[in-house]
Formats: sequence, structure tokens, C-alpha cells
Amino acid sequence: MAEVHQNNDRTRAKNQFIRGDQLLAELGNLLKQLENSRLSVRRKMDCALNATSKKRSNPTFISQHHY
Repeated sequence: MAEVHQNNDRTRAKNQFIRGDQLLAELGNLLKQLENSRLSVRRKMDCALNATSKKRSNPTFISQHHY
């Protein structure tokens, strides 16, 4: 009977280890997605800042939109 319990414990430990590996892989994927999103937002912000900067340095734009 003790051997059955020992086998169950081993199986449970093995399953928990496998589940831990799956969770780590899932966490790794989520971190990659987060980094990609962060980089995408950064690119969009840089593009918007660049466009704003160009508009400010363009005297034609300023004179056309001066109130």
C-alpha cells in the first residue's frame, strides 16, 4: 500500500513539474508579447513626436495655422 502512495506522489510531483514548465513557457510568451507591444507603442510615439517636431520647424505650417 505504501508503494502505491509513493507512486502516486511521484506521479503528482511529475505532473506539477510539467505544469510548472508549461506555466514558465506561457509566461515567456506573454513577456515577449508585452515587449512587442511596448516597442510598437514606442515606435508610434516616436513617429508622432517626429511629425510634431517637423510641423513646429516648418514655417509654412506655422504661418498657415497661426491664430
